[in-house]
Amino acid sequence: MPRRTAVFGPQDIVEIAAQTASFRANKITRLFNVDHWPQIPDRHWIKCMQPPKDT
Repeated sequence: MPRRTAVFGPQDIVEIAAQTASFRANKITRLFNVDHWPQIPDRHWIKCMQPPKDT
């Protein structure tokens, strides 16, 4: 069986990027899980998550 070269092909880059993205998404999801932050009131949480309105 031939040894794998150190050169990355496009497929490798896509795969690594996808893994990194999903790993980051999982971390962010865990970080922003409301259950972990019960001290934040719902109203405040909703206000933070909504984009600011143009008034």
